[in-house]
Amino acid sequence: MNSQGHILIVDDDTELVSVLLDLLSPLGLDCTAVGTALAALAAIQHNRFDLVLLDRCLPGASGDDVLRQIRSHPRTASLPVMMLTALADEREMLEGFALGADDYLAKPFHTRILVARVAALLRSRRAEAVLSRTA
Repeated sequence: MNSQGHILIVDDDTELVSVLLDLLSPLGLDCTAVGTALAALAAIQHNRFDLVLLDRCLPGASGDDVLRQIRSHPRTASLPVMMLTALADEREMLEGFALGADDYLAKPFHTRILVARVAALLRSRRAEAVLSRTA
């Protein structure tokens, strides 16, 4: 099966990661999961991803720190990032967008909504890639 995209899941909740893998892998998405900010940064440095699902509350450094690093490097600056986090009030969501999140989904979430948003972000990424090749 051809991969429909490579997603990095960054969350220390192993049960949630298992749910996400069960949800996304059958859709033809290659998923890599890590549980810390440092592991996420290492994975991003050594691999190409089409999307990052990022928890803001991680052991050690925060998901916010990961997002800042992603946005600060030219190779990853346009990498789509969806915050997937329990921090759900309006102020926290606005902070996530201000940091550079492309989408923000609060836990708990509806699985079909997550799948739809992932699909939308991947479509946007593919369209951007086509446009950059024709420019």
